This record gives sequence, structure tokens and C-alpha cells, in this order.
Amino acid sequence: MSRIRQVVKTILLPVMPIVYLVRDQRPMGRPINLIKTLYVNFRALPFNQAKHFPIYVYKNVKIYKLGKICIESENLKSGMITIGKADYTAQGFGKFFNGGKIVFRGPVELGGGFILDNLGLMIFHGYNKLGPGITFIIRERLEIGRYTTMGFCCFCMDSDDHYTINVDTLMVGRNKKPIIIGSRNWIANRTFIKKGAVTPNFTIVASGNSLLSKDYSDMGPYCVLGGIPAKKIGSNIRRIYNLKEQARIENYFISNPDRNVLSPDVTPENIDDYCTSNYFQD
Repeated sequence: MSRIRQVVKTILLPVMPIVYLVRDQRPMGRPINLIKTLYVNFRALPFNQAKHFPIYVYKNVKIYKLGKICIESENLKSGMITIGKADYTAQGFGKFFNGGKIVFRGPVELGGGFILDNLGLMIFHGYNKLGPGITFIIRERLEIGRYTTMGFCCFCMDSDDHYTINVDTLMVGRNKKPIIIGSRNWIANRTFIKKGAVTPNFTIVASGNSLLSKDYSDMGPYCVLGGIPAKKIGSNIRRIYNLKEQARIENYFISNPDRNVLSPDVTPENIDDYCTSNYFQD
């Protein structure tokens, strides 16, 4: 029986990406736009990558300029990058204008109703979930670390898009500076990220409508930021992405309405696995 399965798998291997593409035309949300998916994959990627259909483009996405797109990952899978995947929270069309270069180093989910206007370099290190309504206006460089997630309607802009002059010194300042977001960040909805913003790994932006406007590297990992402009409001805090553990914690507090804290069975040595198991699997 195993021999038969192997033969069938070998025969079907060349057409499996197409099978996956049809399979992923799920009724939930807006379905995949087959024409744009074909166009983006075979126009932007080398054939040996495009044939796997690693990029899915969903309906209600307008592509104004495709630009240069690179996938720097050895583990290619159909639909590992989704552009404009919408659910009931997304509003309007996704707008894609890439006059620069975009590099994907792993799976990325870009929610519906987004605006992407890039004339510089954007690097996504992979396993990034970018919420509906997010806006990227990039003129120089944006880098988002591995496993970082951003809530809906966040706004990233690495330039003032204009110049100003100091009327006393008659000096004109630089209007662009890269944005570097660390790994395993969790950024709350409607956060505005300005030019020059840098966050360390494991940062949490806990309050919506916060403004990140400087380099926060000296605050170290596990810091909590919030406010306008954002400042440190907590430390030694890490988000739990483990979906199974989230469900267990939720059930615990439902069953124990008088309890405000839970002490799970976790040690410093296994906290990484505890926080990230079964989240955004390969």
C-alpha cells in the first residue's frame, strides 16, 4: 500500500500546486483571484519558484505596480504569502504599489483593505501576520522581524514625504530614516510607526493609537510600550501565542471567576516553547 501511495504521489507531484490553489478557494472571506495570482507569481518570481504558487492574491486587491519581489526561503509552499486575505473586519480594496523591492524570508499574511506604497526596500523575515487595513508608505527601508504581528489599521511611514527648512539656521534636515521592527513583536491596532523607529525583540505595544517615533533598543526585550509618544509602561512581559494554551487559560478563568492570575506549569527553560507552540506552523 505504501508503494502505491508513493507512485500516486510521484505522478501527481507536478500538478499539486494547482490542486492546492483550487483547494484554497474557500468560501470564507473573499476568495483567491486566480488571474492576479497567476500574474504575480509568474511575473515576479523565477519559474522554479512560481510553479509552486507561493503567493496568493485575493479578490478586492488592486495592483498598480508590481516592482521587484524576492522570496528568500528554501521551504516553498503554495500560499505561504497571502496578499489581501480578507475577513469580515476588512474594509475596501487592498492597494499594492511597489516601485522598489520586497523580500519575503518566510510566510506572511497581509490582511484585506491594506495600502502598500513602496519605493524603497521592505524585508519581512517571515511568520508575520499583518492585520486588515494596515498601511505601509516606505521610501527607504522597512524591516519586520520573524514572528512579529501587527493589529488592524497600523500605519508605517519611514519618511515625512516633504522637506522643511529651519528659518534661523537655514538648514534642511533629512526626511527619511529606516524603520526596524524586532522579532516576536506584538503591535496593537492603530499604532503609528514613524521614521527612525526601532524596537527590540519581544516588544509589546499594548495600547492602541500609540506612536512609535524613536529607537527603543536600549529598553531591551520583553518591554511594554504605549502612549503618544510611546514610552515604557511595563517590562518582563511576553505574549502567549500558543493557541492550545490560550484556550486552556480562557477556560480556567471562565471556570474561576474569582481568580485574577494563573500559575502555569512552565519554567524559564521551556518558556519559548510554551509561548509559541502550534502557532503559525510550517
